[in-house]
Amino acid sequence: MPVYQAQLVELGRVVATTRFEAHSDQAAGKEADESADWRRGQWAAVTRVPTEPEPTIASRVTADDPAKEEGDTP
Repeated sequence: MPVYQAQLVELGRVVATTRFEAHSDQAAGKEADESADWRRGQWAAVTRVPTEPEPTIASRVTADDPAKEEGDTP
């Protein structure tokens, strides 16, 4: 099952973050929405957690990856 991250946002500020597993994007959204308190102005921002971490700048430099970010130094 994919892992999702939900951020509970209240009046524009993240007040809590949690990770959980769900069968689908819709199920993840439903679970996160049920945790929000609409009367307090809360909503849940849900994102899928990538299965592999992004490569670090150091690993891209050593691999001579053309996707180097501007300002990176070798």
